[in-house]
Amino acid sequence: MTTSTSELISGPWQVSNDAYHADRTAESHSTLEVFRESRPLFHRMYVEQTMPRPDPTAAMVFGSAFHCYLLEPELFERQYAVAPECDRRTKGGKAVWEGFVGGRGYGRTALTKGQWELLVAMVKGVQANPYAAELLALHGPAEDAVRFREPASGVWLKAKFDRRIGRLIVDLKTTDGVDPDSWSRTVDKWGYHRQAALYIDAAEHGLGRRYDHVHVACSTSEPHECVVYRLGEASIELGREEYLADVAALADCRQRDCWASPRAGKWNHIELPPWRFSRR
Repeated sequence: MTTSTSELISGPWQVSNDAYHADRTAESHSTLEVFRESRPLFHRMYVEQTMPRPDPTAAMVFGSAFHCYLLEPELFERQYAVAPECDRRTKGGKAVWEGFVGGRGYGRTALTKGQWELLVAMVKGVQANPYAAELLALHGPAEDAVRFREPASGVWLKAKFDRRIGRLIVDLKTTDGVDPDSWSRTVDKWGYHRQAALYIDAAEHGLGRRYDHVHVACSTSEPHECVVYRLGEASIELGREEYLADVAALADCRQRDCWASPRAGKWNHIELPPWRFSRR
């Protein structure tokens, strides 16, 4: 039975990871990004719920495992297991796999040997950065959630913090490149500035305190460098403006029950990507 939004309380939220992602009483950064990409897609996935959500990609599975290993190591062995290398097309390989699934891998998410080796290498990369290693080792709640009602729109929002230490939110990310230019492009591409602003606001409204925010960016490429980044105030403010505009638009869509794309019902002018013209 779905909880009514009238029954929600702003503040800390004791909820499992699966229940958090299945919850439809409040919007997260992820669901807002879907709305930003496509209102019809958001409507089908989260309002009508007639379109299944895509299965986690291998990168998403690895990212979750990496988070768990660093943030909740006591849970890692209960939730993950390294799968044996076997050819499941052969009789012998099927037997090995069935033995794994029915034994050590029962109820756990399977990681390949390559994923496990990459995870270990990236953990070493984190440990090579004393500031990142200290942040992730400090005592503080991990994977805790909060809900709050956005004042202007009345839309309920939620956030799940990787770790809170004092008045600092630590956000662990895996990425291809951690040099400043690459990381800046990654933040823009995935809307991490919007997520950071939402997290800061969620902590202030839901926990009653103003928090700072940092990213611990860990490279999936050798030598697996790890860098701690703090977004500038201008980037945070832009993220806040953008996510609040999305929330306001979402509230309007709900009120009018209209989920048409802003691109619908008009001519849309485009040009080829700029790089195409540089070759002329």
